[in-house]
This record gives sequence, C-alpha cells and structure tokens, in this order.
Amino acid sequence: MEAHTELARIVIDDAIVTLIGVRIASGMKLNQSGPLADARLRLALRAKYSKPIEEARAHAERALEIDASADGAMKQMAGVFLVRGTLSETDSEFTADMKRSEEWQRKEVAVRASKQAKNPPNLAGGVIGGIIGAIPTQAPPPKQ
Repeated sequence: MEAHTELARIVIDDAIVTLIGVRIASGMKLNQSGPLADARLRLALRAKYSKPIEEARAHAERALEIDASADGAMKQMAGVFLVRGTLSETDSEFTADMKRSEEWQRKEVAVRASKQAKNPPNLAGGVIGGIIGAIPTQAPPPKQ
C-alpha cells in the first residue's frame, strides 16, 4: 500500500512543482482559478503528464483498495485531480476536477481526524512534564 502511495506522490509532486512554475511564468497568480491559461504550454504539459497522472491515479486507487483509510493515498488522489484540472481544456472540466480534488481532501482530513481521535496523544509526563521540568526551581545568580 505504501509503495503505491509513494509512486503516486512522486508523479504528483513533480507535476505540481512544474505547474506552479509555469503558472507564475505565464503571468497567472498562484491562487488564480482555472486551467493553465497558455494553451500551447497546457497542451505540451498535458502530453508530458497525461499518462503519468493516470498511472498516479491507478496507484492511489490500488492503495485505497488495499486500505480504504489510507489518508496518504487520499491526499494523492486529491493531487491527481488538482493537476488534471489545471491541464484541462475547459472551465467545466476544471471545475469538475477541482470538486473531486476537494472531495478527496475532505475525506483525507476526516480520516486523519478519526485516527487522531482514536489515538489521542499521551501527554502524561511528555509535553507537560517537559514544560514543568524547564521551569527554574531557583533564581539565577545576581549579575555582577
């Protein structure tokens, strides 16, 4: 399961770094919505990344088949749709992929929260003990 998640992550990380650079270089803002504005560049990047993106999706799906609560695989699925949407041709394709990305992000957050609720941190002697242990028990010597 981890191998499938990692294979998906490698592709998505590479594509996202490239797309951020391309969006900036083309004059788009990082938070600007919509597909990549430069059609020529979008077409070239789609040619480069279409197959790896689909492979990343397949790996993330396989990881989720193995463990339906694999939050790392959910994160990669969100990335798949984010990247695919950025390279889409139309605003409607972009919107559909962004919705799917957000759905996977919400699933990931919910799974992480449920895992944390089931395994709350044991602070007895840990954080609290560390803070208490760092409090000086006597005044520092006077400065001369």
